[in-house]
Amino acid sequence: MLSRLAAVPLLVAALPAAVALAGSRQADTVMLNGAILVFQGIERNGGAKQPKFAQAVAIADGRIMFIGQTRKAKKYVGPATRVIDLEGRMVMPGIVDGHFHGTRLTDCEMEYEGGTVAQVLAKLQACLDRPDQAAFKGTNVRMAATHIFGEAIMPPGTALTRDDLDRLDTTRPVMVENADGHKFWMNGRAIENARIDEKTPVPPGGQIGRDASGRPNGFFADLDVGDWGQKAPVTEDSLVDVVRRTNADANRMGITSVFVPGGGEDEIARWAKIQDEGKMTLRGNLGLSASFVHGDTDVAELRAKIAALDAYKRYARGLIEVTSVKVYCDGVMEYPAQTGAMLKPYNVNAGTLEGPIWRTGTATGPVPSCSDARQGFVELDKAGWQIHVHAIGDRATREALDDFQAALEQNGARDLRHTITHLEAIDATDVPRFARLGVIASMSLQWARRDAYTVNGTKGYIDDSLYERLFPAAELWRAGGLIAGGSDYPVDPLLPFVQIETAVDHTGEAVPGVFPGALSPREAIPDLLAVIKMHTINSAYQLHQERNLGSIEVGKLADLIVLSQNLFDVPTEKISDTKVLLTMLGGKVVYSSADAGLR
Repeated sequence: MLSRLAAVPLLVAALPAAVALAGSRQADTVMLNGAILVFQGIERNGGAKQPKFAQAVAIADGRIMFIGQTRKAKKYVGPATRVIDLEGRMVMPGIVDGHFHGTRLTDCEMEYEGGTVAQVLAKLQACLDRPDQAAFKGTNVRMAATHIFGEAIMPPGTALTRDDLDRLDTTRPVMVENADGHKFWMNGRAIENARIDEKTPVPPGGQIGRDASGRPNGFFADLDVGDWGQKAPVTEDSLVDVVRRTNADANRMGITSVFVPGGGEDEIARWAKIQDEGKMTLRGNLGLSASFVHGDTDVAELRAKIAALDAYKRYARGLIEVTSVKVYCDGVMEYPAQTGAMLKPYNVNAGTLEGPIWRTGTATGPVPSCSDARQGFVELDKAGWQIHVHAIGDRATREALDDFQAALEQNGARDLRHTITHLEAIDATDVPRFARLGVIASMSLQWARRDAYTVNGTKGYIDDSLYERLFPAAELWRAGGLIAGGSDYPVDPLLPFVQIETAVDHTGEAVPGVFPGALSPREAIPDLLAVIKMHTINSAYQLHQERNLGSIEVGKLADLIVLSQNLFDVPTEKISDTKVLLTMLGGKVVYSSADAGLR
C-alpha cells in the first residue's frame, strides 16, 4: 500500500500571512491551534501536491471571515465568541456526497454481510420472531430484509434459493434484497403472490432465475415484481423521522451536503417538512426520476412530461435545491444478474467453480441501454435539467456519452454539468470524452476492491483486459476528467473515509467477503489531496455550489469538520480509522462526538 508522509508540517509560510474579510468585527466562532486544510479550485489532475495548512479560522454569520495564524485570529474573539482549541487536530471542508440515497426503513437489517445459508436463515428467522414482527407470523404481510452481501454467501458458489427461504417458520412472503439494490431473493409465498411462474417473460434488462425445469428458483435482478404481499402499515410520521435520521447519520460521518438521486414528490415533501421544522442539518439537492425518456421520441410528449417536473421546484428553498433528474442506463455487472450493458458479451463458465473454462457467451445486458433515450436527453438539457446517469457497463457509459454529445451538438454548451455515476467499466476510447464533453464522473470508489462482487461475480465473466481496468479513476483523472465522490449509501455502509482510503490504494478493509490485495492497482489515484478534493470541492462543483462550498476559503459557507487524526500523517491503510469529532454547517455545530474533548 502507499503511505503518507509521516509528519506534514503546517505550511503557513506558503499561505498569505492572513486572509480575512475587510474589518475586524467579532466572530461567532474561532478555531485555534489546528491544522486547517486549505486549497482552491476543483481538481483536474494538477499533479501530486503538498497539502497546505493554516492554524486558525474565524466564522461570522455562517461564513468564513478569516484564515491564518492563531495569534492573528485572536483579534476576532469577543465576549460572545465561541473559541475552540483544536489542539493540533485537522480541519477540512465538510464532505459533499454526490450520490446519496439516505437512511431507509427496513423490516430486517442484514448488515452488509453474507455467511452460510444456515446463518442467513437464522438472521431472517430472528427478525421474523422479533416482537414488532411476530404479530404478522401467520399472515400474508410481507417482510423485506435489506443489505445482504449476497455474493458473500458461503461457501463460494452457494446460491440462496426459494426452497431455502421456504424453510423459515412463517407464512409471510419474504424478500431478501442485495446491498447493491439490483438483486433480490424471494420465498415461494412471495413468488406466488407476484404471479411469477414458468411462463412469466423476462423483461429487457431484467432477470428471473430458474431451475432446470424452468421453475423460478427465487433469484431476481432488476425486475419490478409488483404486488408480492400485503404491506404492513407505515405512518407518515415514521417516514419523516427517517429523513431526520438521514440528516443525523450524515452529519455524524462528516457529510454536510448531499445529492439524492431519483426520489419522488413524497420524499422531497418530507425533506421540506424537516426544513420547515428547523431540523434539517444537511444541504440537499433532491433529484427526480426521468425514466420516461426511454423509448420516447415524441418531442411534444417529452416536453409535456419534462414541464410537469417543474412542479417539484416549489420545494426548492433554504437548504433544498431541485435541479436534477436521474436516468438508469443499465443494472449491475456481477454474475448471475449481469444486467450491466457491455460492449462485448459476458463470458460463461463451461467448467467448474474450482476449474473454470471460460467461453464467450451471448448476453450483453440490456439492449438498448440508453440510445433509446437520446431525444429525452436533448429535451431535458434544453429545459435546463442536470442529468445524472446510472451506468455500470462500458456500453452503458458509451451510450450515455453519445446522448450527452447529441444534446451538446443540438443545444450548445449550457454548463449543466451532466453526470455519469458508478462507472465500473469504461472503454479506453471513451475516457477522454468526459473532459471533452464536460461530463462529471461520479464514482463510489469504496467498490474498487477485491471482494465477492469483483472476484466471485466478475473475474472471468469479462475479459482480463477490461477486468484489469475496473473503476478507471486514474485514467479519468490523468485525462483531465473531473471526478466527484458519492457513497451510494445505503447500498454500502456510510463510511466516507473508507471511500477516500480505497480511492488511493484500491485495497479493501479486512472484513468478511473482502480479499487481500489491490483491484486494478494502476487505476488508484496516488494523490490523497486530489482524492479529498474529489469528495469536497469536486462534488460541490457537481452541485453548482463550488463558490459556496467544498473548500475552506474566506467568504465561503463554514461547512467544516474536525477529524481525530491528520490524514496526511498516517499510512494510507489507517485513513479509514478516522473519526469525525465535530461537524459544522454554516457555522453551527450539527454534530459533536461525546469524546471529542473540544472546548
